[in-house]
Amino acid sequence: QLCIGLDVTMDPALVPPTRVQPQVTKGKETNMMLKHVQKWHESLGNNFDKRLLALGTDMDGRSRLISRFIRPQKPPEHINPADPFAIEKAARYVSIIPYLQDDEMFPGLTDLWCTDQEFLNILCGDWEEHCILLCNYFNYIDRYRKEQHPDYSNTDIQSYCVLCTLLPEGEAI
Repeated sequence: QLCIGLDVTMDPALVPPTRVQPQVTKGKETNMMLKHVQKWHESLGNNFDKRLLALGTDMDGRSRLISRFIRPQKPPEHINPADPFAIEKAARYVSIIPYLQDDEMFPGLTDLWCTDQEFLNILCGDWEEHCILLCNYFNYIDRYRKEQHPDYSNTDIQSYCVLCTLLPEGEAI
């Protein structure tokens, strides 16, 4: 059996993409909330990672707190939260939804954040939508188990989404 090892280097080296803060646009959030977010970003000055996001642009082009997208979401009926493999089934379900970047779905727009229902209506999305839907399913299943099954009553499981930058792929969540 023949095995070949290959190391590849890039010259020039790959540079992580720069993330531009979305413009603050009136909409779903109150003016007071938008001002607070803007003030918070300014208070961080140059001492913070520029990829730190508090707001995203929704399908209507309005600013929305990203944390509002994270909430327990009941999985489809064929996924029973009491099933010991519910987490795996939820992951499988989300994985079969096609991946398509925002600018491929909506030319001219670079970064949209969809609600779970918008994502399921469109039936495709990028890393944010996949991650958020999966996180929401996990949180629902974990909360259901904690409330309904004695074996899980002492567990305190919470799922989160983390934004990061990979080389050479770019942004991921």
